[in-house]
Amino acid sequence: MKWHFHLDDNGQAYQKDFDDSEWRRLNLPHDWSIEGEYDQDNPVGISGAFLPTGIGWYRKDFQYQTSWNNKRVYVLFDGVYMNSTVYINGKKLGTRPYGYIGFQYDLTNYLVSGENTIAVKVDHSKAPSGIWYTGSGTYRHVNLLVTNQLHLSRHGVQVNAGLKDLKMAFAKITSTIENHKSEPQWVRLQQTLKDKDGNIVKTQESVEIKIDSKNEITQQIELENPLLWSAKTPKNRYFLETKVLDKNGNTIDQILNTIGFRKIIVSVEKGLLVNGKKQ
Repeated sequence: MKWHFHLDDNGQAYQKDFDDSEWRRLNLPHDWSIEGEYDQDNPVGISGAFLPTGIGWYRKDFQYQTSWNNKRVYVLFDGVYMNSTVYINGKKLGTRPYGYIGFQYDLTNYLVSGENTIAVKVDHSKAPSGIWYTGSGTYRHVNLLVTNQLHLSRHGVQVNAGLKDLKMAFAKITSTIENHKSEPQWVRLQQTLKDKDGNIVKTQESVEIKIDSKNEITQQIELENPLLWSAKTPKNRYFLETKVLDKNGNTIDQILNTIGFRKIIVSVEKGLLVNGKKQ
């Protein structure tokens, strides 16, 4: 989607009605440093390839969709380098100093009918900031995420997969559910494990769980005679489908995780063993 970009600081660019018609239009991801001139006097030095840094602004207008009514709307940034401050319709959502990790903001309570505006200030004026080339700007993708009022958190299903022995595998699953409704909700959590061909090999479902504002649920699946994953058998992976179900069995939210089972042993006598075999 098209964004407006300007390489310079402007203290009014966060405002919804700011005139950005003369700004450059571009698609993300974007790195303004790589577009600049090489100059040995640029403060990043050799580690930053002698390219410019500075302060830049991104702005994006988008229309409110009626399908978002009674939903939660988030903006997801996969990476911004660095010191990014995000605004929606002139309201500050937050600042993320670190440039190498994704983050999100909840837009729901700030959205208005009709046109909405996201503004992002990126401050890479203090250089050098790394010992390698970092670039500058919104250098990874940006997406809108629309969920139900009750939903799995972002990265809300964490799987710790392992082997008790080569004949018995386990997956410890921690699921985080958020509830933005005004009262607690009763749900069930369903876990379905499928093999590489999509066949169901294991399924289980929790009892009804009362979800307040945010709850963490831990479950465990065990699997006999698993397909073992290694560099020689890269397709031996499983797919874990996690569903949040309401009282009537309707799916409220779901996430798919890819997992593999392998056992690694480093032995003084035998060297490196993967799934019991010497490498």
